[in-house]
Amino acid sequence: MAWNEQPPKPGDDRPGCLDAIVLTRMAFGILFWPVAAVMGAAVGVTAFILLLASYPLQTAGGTVVLVVGATAAWRWINTRRPPPAG
Repeated sequence: MAWNEQPPKPGDDRPGCLDAIVLTRMAFGILFWPVAAVMGAAVGVTAFILLLASYPLQTAGGTVVLVVGATAAWRWINTRRPPPAG
């Protein structure tokens, strides 16, 4: 053992160690989805820029198709379900 450290006594539970492990796991658990969303957005933007640079007409056409399709789906969903009164 380094620095003349004594072995822990039986029954000597260091309360800070378990708390640190639990808090670290909690922080990683809380931050997993936000970090995954940011990384996914970065990969998506990078892929879009690369596709736009390589195939500009096809990428622009695909983008227009996605926007028109999303708008049509949004309008279709909202016409089937009227907004709540109030």
